[in-house]
Amino acid sequence: MLNHYNSNNLKVLITSHYEINEINFSLNDLTSRLKTFTYSKINNPDDDMLIHVLTKLFIEKQFIINSNEIFQFILKTANRSYEDMYYLVKKLDTLSIEKKRQLTIPLIKEIL
Repeated sequence: MLNHYNSNNLKVLITSHYEINEINFSLNDLTSRLKTFTYSKINNPDDDMLIHVLTKLFIEKQFIINSNEIFQFILKTANRSYEDMYYLVKKLDTLSIEKKRQLTIPLIKEIL
């Protein structure tokens, strides 16, 4: 299949939590072909990116952010990946609706 894509100048997108060298394929030919692909590694976000991601997610959930302390608390205590931020905000949204409470550090502590 990869030969078909290559010969027809088609694009392939493969995502993984692992780098190509960390995967042991049973077909050596597949390993060598995949190593010819261009790849990019997406690192965990820095503080500025996390604040932007959190801001976007909070806006989507219509949270009102009363202070910068909320961001600082999350940066200090939460796992620092895009995926973890998404699930944190999703859990906060559910909990705030259930308890009919605004986004506060005590509410965040209930999740973390």
